[in-house]
Amino acid sequence: MAEMMLRAGCPVMVWARRPESLTAYVELGATTAADPAALGAACDVVGLCVTGDADVREIVYTRGLLAAMRPGAVLMIHATIFPETCREIARDAAGRGVIVLDAPVSGSAARARAGTLLVIVGGDPAALERVRPLVETYAGPIIEVGEVGAAMTAKLINNLMAAVNYATAYDALALAAELGLSPDHLREVALTGSGRNYGFELMPRAHRHDRALHIARILGKDVELALAALPQVRDAPLGQLARRAIATIAGFAEGKGLLVTPSPPDPPTAS
Repeated sequence: MAEMMLRAGCPVMVWARRPESLTAYVELGATTAADPAALGAACDVVGLCVTGDADVREIVYTRGLLAAMRPGAVLMIHATIFPETCREIARDAAGRGVIVLDAPVSGSAARARAGTLLVIVGGDPAALERVRPLVETYAGPIIEVGEVGAAMTAKLINNLMAAVNYATAYDALALAAELGLSPDHLREVALTGSGRNYGFELMPRAHRHDRALHIARILGKDVELALAALPQVRDAPLGQLARRAIATIAGFAEGKGLLVTPSPPDPPTAS
């Protein structure tokens, strides 16, 4: 996302908890901030991309990002966190004249570089229009869904569906194997037939040890977050299937239950 803003000629300042990750962006023309407070003081728009709820709170409160931001500035929370955390930060930010948009993303680095990353937005439509030229450097669909917190709710449900799609795809491939049909062949059929879902696309990557570890960690975190935030689905079929999908992917990381041909290693990236 930062790379695409830089390539579009936008002035970008970056900060990261791992300073070594910033080298590629500095080479593209980014400036760096010493800490989140310095970043907040310097920028009219801040995009926050960290792993989870505790990380967002650490950056926004403990490390002083919000306290340093100027009135009129916009804080976009791209991480997937509790909807209530977004609303809490938005209330605190409003007291300082800062506008919060919850703006979780869905997609990959490849989609960001293609300008097709999905960005779901909750919050002030006028603030979104202000930041839209920046977001459009890396986003394709930008979907507005309502007030602050609504985008996180939509993202959590989306992530549950991603896990459920994976679980049902795995069940279909396991059935194919039981009936003597090549799971690879069934996957090929499903990818172009009416039974297609994202799980069939994800399966070869999840069959690689390194990717299975990553997918189980990230998707597992999001599923557990969704189940905690949305009590309606904890014991419902949606929640049960999602949990089973994460267990299946974690098993792949240990070499268990492999069905289809693993994908080749990911190509190296600048970041």
